[in-house]
Amino acid sequence: MGKEEKKDEKGGDEIVTAVYKLNLHCLQCARTTKKPLMRTQGVHSVDYDIKKGEIKVIGKIDGKKIHQQIEKISKKKVEMTIVAKSKDKKEPVSTITTLKLPMHCAKCEHDLKKMMLKHKGVHGVKSDLKAQTLVIEGTVEPPKLVKYIHKRVRKHAEIVVKKPDEKKPVEKKEIVKEVDVKIVETSKITDKGEEKKIEVKFKETTNPYFIHYVYAPQLFSDENPNACSIM
Repeated sequence: MGKEEKKDEKGGDEIVTAVYKLNLHCLQCARTTKKPLMRTQGVHSVDYDIKKGEIKVIGKIDGKKIHQQIEKISKKKVEMTIVAKSKDKKEPVSTITTLKLPMHCAKCEHDLKKMMLKHKGVHGVKSDLKAQTLVIEGTVEPPKLVKYIHKRVRKHAEIVVKKPDEKKPVEKKEIVKEVDVKIVETSKITDKGEEKKIEVKFKETTNPYFIHYVYAPQLFSDENPNACSIM
């Protein structure tokens, strides 16, 4: 592919309507000019009016480059009258489809791109010989593109579907609760002697370390057989 073809692939991101004025003698003259324009990268549609001597081109195009191309095709002086952004909301939505199919060499790649641009509704084609893929922009449904390729060149094409990014599961952090321990000691004198009562009061918090419990001493207890007693 030459430098001129690479330059043609570069177009604007917005849809533009350009009107060119030139001398159209007959219907055949108009068709001869329209046919190569429809194969140009980024061109969506081409209409002509023989009486007014006008050709209207709509697409993601560079108005100056199309102007030069029309002059080259018709070999006539062409005047560019209007270049404006298209506001037609009824225009079909353009989508991008990636197809995987065998391409043996650079010529095979070039012929496929040229063939796809002939299809009505195909606005742009980008190819990758190493990846064996065609990226097609236009209003044609992907299954129809597959049938078109098989019909014209007898090649089996597959639609490449992008897999959604798998979300990694969020790891749940373990929260270790700490108990804020408060020891309350009370003493009571009885016939058996002084009895001490210890109460443990605690409050839960969320600090990351373990808890150790403190139990009341069993020094003076009737339930403990090894406890001391006062005589």
